[in-house]
Amino acid sequence: NWTTAYNMLEYVNAFLENGLTDELRYNRVDDSIDAAIKNRLRGEAYFLRAWWHFELLKVYGGKCADGVARGIPHADHFISLEEASDNGLFVRPTYQATVNFICSDLDKAMELLPMTYEGTDQYVGATQDGRATKAAAAVLKSRVLVYGASPAMQDDNVVKITDMGEYEIVNPELYRKKWAKVAGQIAELLSLDGFGTYVPLLPENISDVQAESADFAFRKYFNSNNLEANHFPPYYFGKAQTVPSHNLVKAFCAR
Repeated sequence: NWTTAYNMLEYVNAFLENGLTDELRYNRVDDSIDAAIKNRLRGEAYFLRAWWHFELLKVYGGKCADGVARGIPHADHFISLEEASDNGLFVRPTYQATVNFICSDLDKAMELLPMTYEGTDQYVGATQDGRATKAAAAVLKSRVLVYGASPAMQDDNVVKITDMGEYEIVNPELYRKKWAKVAGQIAELLSLDGFGTYVPLLPENISDVQAESADFAFRKYFNSNNLEANHFPPYYFGKAQTVPSHNLVKAFCAR
């Protein structure tokens, strides 16, 4: 995860710094079309930068031995080899600082991207379905916010972990304020057009690669049987990569 994510972040930052300049044209004829394409690409880049930072945060972020919850070093620009060789430049900020950084990129993405790709427009229409959208950025932001408010990701002066799955709230007022703030932020996201109504997934939404659902905010498309293989159990020729194991179910049902 570490190498892959930071490699992806180098690509994204290189694109943000070099791929959207006035000298580079995606449509040489129409200025408005060129601007529309660049807006979409910029929004996608911010979304991907947030995505890869969150992938790192999920694996490497957390509470340290000193009781402080820390995030991961931010890649907010293209990092040269000379800069990378100076280890003193790269420090772990607080967990909340990384959450704020990711959410800032997602806010930028939401300003630039359409809620969904619909219609016949060549550049922001249905033919672009599968790219990052405002809806996908909103869902990712809500997930980042919930992680940031988790008791496992608070400093010891707010929440202290006492055992596996057990914790003590040291500062109830501060802890409640954080959750109240996160709840308000997520409520704003749910008020966006396109959210608010739960649409259950049907079996064909999983077993048929072409089946769509209004509940999809961001999905991977396949031109093979990998979608079914990932979901189906081994005795149905699947790999069971996205289904819970019996042990995992028991862990949640033990109480």
